[in-house]
Amino acid sequence: MKSILILLFLVSVVFAQKNTPRPNLDNGGFHDIDVNDPDLLKALNAVKDSFGKKLNSTSTFKVSKVNSARSQIVAGINYEVKLTLTQKTCYYLGVGFNSGPSCTSENRLCQATIWAKVDATYELTSIDCK
Repeated sequence: MKSILILLFLVSVVFAQKNTPRPNLDNGGFHDIDVNDPDLLKALNAVKDSFGKKLNSTSTFKVSKVNSARSQIVAGINYEVKLTLTQKTCYYLGVGFNSGPSCTSENRLCQATIWAKVDATYELTSIDCK
């Protein structure tokens, strides 16, 4: 009697596992993740100085808001992130002692892809801003 109950229990566990909804990870596809995911935030922090270089800009950029994020398991993890960047551009005005910086700030909507490599390094592979 015990063995029949144990067998029924094991069959029900297997059945439940096969019918549990999971994110579609087939073929290394992207799936949505929380915008506050600690690994995502670590990746964004690691590449923050690369935004200007990739955008061919001398401005500084700061992540103002992560609007949405997805991840993809590859040789590491690809993060596809839609975010708002604040672009700060400064110019020096005047001459000599009368010179001083004049700065402007502008929010830009961007989509970036960050590769978190298996060796614990990060690479900003693409960024496109409007």
